[in-house]
Amino acid sequence: MSAPSLETEPLASVSAARRPSVLSRTSLPYSCLHDDPILLPSPRVSTLPEVFVNASAHGIGLIFDNKWLAWTFNTHHKSIPCGQDRKPIVSWAELIAVELGVRTLIAADYRNVSVTIRSDNEGVVQAVRLQKWIPKFGLHTILQRILRLCERGGIQLKVKWVWTKFNPANGPSRGVYTPLTGKVARSPDIPHELVGVIHDVVE
Repeated sequence: MSAPSLETEPLASVSAARRPSVLSRTSLPYSCLHDDPILLPSPRVSTLPEVFVNASAHGIGLIFDNKWLAWTFNTHHKSIPCGQDRKPIVSWAELIAVELGVRTLIAADYRNVSVTIRSDNEGVVQAVRLQKWIPKFGLHTILQRILRLCERGGIQLKVKWVWTKFNPANGPSRGVYTPLTGKVARSPDIPHELVGVIHDVVE
């Protein structure tokens, strides 16, 4: 099977809610729960967490629960792979964006849940699905770091493609934060591999 393309494609919008409680996920019939005829409320319907991410030459943007996070690149850092135009390699930047999306969910205390991250990079989408990528630019190493994070947190990760035109993370990735409703309450921990490579944007 050939390696996923390193080309990017375009991202969509946001909405996320806390994972449902154990009771709300109960699917046992009424007769298994009670002997007397007391009607139970219907299980609550909950939206699974969804994060939108995007990367640009400026940095990385993320939208979660209608709030944003953003990081800028230290473009002079030797760890950032750059093309002939001296801009970060798109596939590398977009995969780092997915990692920050996973770390943001972990910082928000999501565990043992299925999550969706929306990316406009088809190579990233395919690589996560196949759970492998080429070693060039450290792509496979970054992907394995993401998969280990998910395994430790019991996170079932789905990365889905979204058209850039409808990706709300485009703005934050390019330094545009309005008319967004504010920052995500808890920024994720940055792995040592990215210390000095990216800088958190403050409001």
